[in-house]
Amino acid sequence: MELHPPYQLQELSFEVLDPDAAMSTRTVRSPFDAGAVAAIADDGFVVLRGFLAPHVVAAFRSIIEDVRAELFGSSTDDSFRSGQFRGQYIRDLHAHRSAAWDLMIESGLPDVVRCLAGPRIVMRSYSVRITHPRQDGSTVWHCDQRARVLPAPPWFTDAHSITVLGYMDAANRANGATELVAGSHLRWQLPPAGGPPPDTRTTIIGEPGDVLVFHGAVWHRAAEPEAASAVRRVLNVQFAPSWSRRARFDHEPTTEQAVDRLVEQARADGRLDLLELLGEGGYM
Repeated sequence: MELHPPYQLQELSFEVLDPDAAMSTRTVRSPFDAGAVAAIADDGFVVLRGFLAPHVVAAFRSIIEDVRAELFGSSTDDSFRSGQFRGQYIRDLHAHRSAAWDLMIESGLPDVVRCLAGPRIVMRSYSVRITHPRQDGSTVWHCDQRARVLPAPPWFTDAHSITVLGYMDAANRANGATELVAGSHLRWQLPPAGGPPPDTRTTIIGEPGDVLVFHGAVWHRAAEPEAASAVRRVLNVQFAPSWSRRARFDHEPTTEQAVDRLVEQARADGRLDLLELLGEGGYM
């Protein structure tokens, strides 16, 4: 499904069915009507064209370039050890720059996810993927939801993780579009070894400010670039219900103290919703 501006954001209220919960009523700003939510549930994805305002994109780019230079200098070498996911990765952008946390809240992306997964969510990761000119930025076919098992137990609760890609640059056929298979989140399977048949794939051409939101079990990849003549910077943020443990990446240096400072501020402000987003609270 694809939506276009102007976005008429409407208030959507949720009641938390827990008599002991603070902030028992949650209000989020939704770009979706009921029909859109039903279509997204079936397709497993939605593209929000131009959802990020130009000044928000510019601010994200500035932070990303600042942190990228700090971590990698002039190098364009891959930072993902397995080689399956090419490019340079910045983990926990909000831990490197607190302004990235403020920008995430301002962007409205958490509320987009809350409209689909309910108001109590955790931001499991806040990453950036950067691919450089003349670099193969493709990835293997994969899905981000890794909690499922076979056979599916009768009382298993699917976590319904959600991935949000925010395009800071054009992500087209030249430097690598995004491919996915609509409805694949309902199959309870991993992508086949050689990838799905070409005629089942949907190609997403991203422009700066576009946002792609998809269920974590949707099969997807970054396609092979035809020219790779320009840099491609993409936010990759993953969310899940607040009772899901926040991911901690043990394969790269962590900056947990910086995240802890954001937790302390949210606690001082009495913002349970932000504490849940940071992985503190909202547990079962």
